[in-house]
Amino acid sequence: MQRGRQAKVLGVNRLADGLMASPTVVGDSLYLRTRSGLYRVEATGR
Repeated sequence: MQRGRQAKVLGVNRLADGLMASPTVVGDSLYLRTRSGLYRVEATGR
């Protein structure tokens, strides 16, 4: 989302296996668990 008075969706991603657990934040990373894998999403270029 973009900062401002109104939320603006900047992108949408879909995981083919769906989520199997609640997303978890650790430090600057977001962890996503699916049926077949564990994904870490982290911002770069700050």
